[in-house]
Amino acid sequence: MNNRLMHMVLFSLAIIISPSTLAANISLIYDADSRYQQLFIKALSKQIINKPTLTLTTITTDKLSIPDLNNSAPNAIISLDKTASRKLLALKQNIPVFHALTTLSKAKQYASCLPNCLTSLPQHRFFILDQPAKRQIKLIQLIDSNIKDIGVIVTEQSSFFIQPLKKAIQQSSLNLNIHLTQASRVRYQIDDIARSSDIILAIPDSRVYNSSSLSQVLLTSYRYGTPVIGFSKGFMKAGAISGVTSSLDQLSQHLAESLIHIEPLAAHPHSFIYPRYFSVLSNRAVAKSLNLNFPSDLELASEIRADETDQ
Repeated sequence: MNNRLMHMVLFSLAIIISPSTLAANISLIYDADSRYQQLFIKALSKQIINKPTLTLTTITTDKLSIPDLNNSAPNAIISLDKTASRKLLALKQNIPVFHALTTLSKAKQYASCLPNCLTSLPQHRFFILDQPAKRQIKLIQLIDSNIKDIGVIVTEQSSFFIQPLKKAIQQSSLNLNIHLTQASRVRYQIDDIARSSDIILAIPDSRVYNSSSLSQVLLTSYRYGTPVIGFSKGFMKAGAISGVTSSLDQLSQHLAESLIHIEPLAAHPHSFIYPRYFSVLSNRAVAKSLNLNFPSDLELASEIRADETDQ
């Protein structure tokens, strides 16, 4: 066999046995009482159903046994539950672990090294629900080009969002009106920030935005005619004018692509991973009452994607 033919054969074999085609066993841990987690598993299963190289084994948190998990020798582990995540973080094992369906501020409660855990937890990555700052700032600019002052309320739990937001507005004429406060003082800050800002950008922080504070935030902002950018479907339904969100189908598609191609952790150079796919949801009734008229949600999402592609 001549050298040229030999190279062709070796090249063909390299394609056939490339990492993306090797069988992979994935263990997924979830809370059986969480309908949200069950819906995510259903969406993820649809993404990988036609991928024979990938085997997904589900384990409920009440039946989670670390010795059994280790004996099954999975190629990767997915955790949808914070209690399971705490156990996995403590193991210090050499298996890639993906923590999904969490916000950065919630994940920080059990992984205090966040947002940068590359040194202390090199095998762990967090597929977070939060949207990147540039994406949110672009939405605000598309909604109203006259907006100048963006109000943001954060606690220590979510203060790491400040720097990315500052970086995102560097090339613009926008200003950040940041209120770093304690959870007990949030309700006293709402009036000030609604009065002094053109728009409020809500950051996922359960100490600021929760079932007891949400109505007050929205009513106070509405009284001052200050629109709110939300971060969930429920937030927009309650009265935020718009927001960037990722559905379970979009989140599962992103995670499935990482699993199917068995992306090495080096492909994710940060401890946390923003959603790759997203949509824009708006409350047109509230926007109309605030005299705001902006493009359709599909147009907004398309503009944001085009902007990110150009970056």
